[in-house]
Amino acid sequence: MKKLAIFILAGVLWASPSTAVSAPKGFNTQTIPLTIDSVSNLDASSQKELRCLALNIYHEARGSTEEDKFGVALVTRNRVVSDRYKTTICEVVWQRWKRSPQFSWTTKTYITRNKIDLKAWDNAQKIAYIVMYDSNYYDITYGSLCYHAAYRRLPKWMGKEYIYIGSHVYTSKC
Repeated sequence: MKKLAIFILAGVLWASPSTAVSAPKGFNTQTIPLTIDSVSNLDASSQKELRCLALNIYHEARGSTEEDKFGVALVTRNRVVSDRYKTTICEVVWQRWKRSPQFSWTTKTYITRNKIDLKAWDNAQKIAYIVMYDSNYYDITYGSLCYHAAYRRLPKWMGKEYIYIGSHVYTSKC
C-alpha cells in the first residue's frame, strides 16, 4: 500500500465557545494535497472546507465502515447548519468547548511525521465531496450532532436516544 510521508504541526487551541476558532498556529491544512479529480472545479475556500471535512473523516473513522465515515461527515455538516456550533466546516472541526476538543484527533500538541494511507485519504475526500455537494444524500444519522466511540462507556449526556453506526454511537441529544 502506498504511503505518503508528511509533516503535521498541530496544537491545542484553548478557546471559549465565543472565541473565533481556527486550526492551531502552525497547522497548515494545505499540507495534505487533495487528490480527487472533482476538486479542480472548486474555489480555494471550498477546497479548504473539503480538506477540513476529509481530515475529520480520515482521522475519526479511517478504519471503520463506509457508513461510519459518512456518519462522521454528516455530524460535521449537521453542526454547521445548527445554531449551536460555528458556521463553517473548518471552524466546527477545530472548535473547542470549555477547553475540550470537539473531535479527538485535534487534541494533542504534537509535531510528528505521520504516514498517510493514500487509499483511505482518497476515500475520505470522496465521502467529503458527496456530503458537501450531493444534496440528495440521506442523513443516516437522523440529524445527529454528536457521536462517541462505541467501544467506550457511553457518557450520560447521550441520553437514551442513539444509534450505532460502525465504531461510533450517534445522537442529537448533546
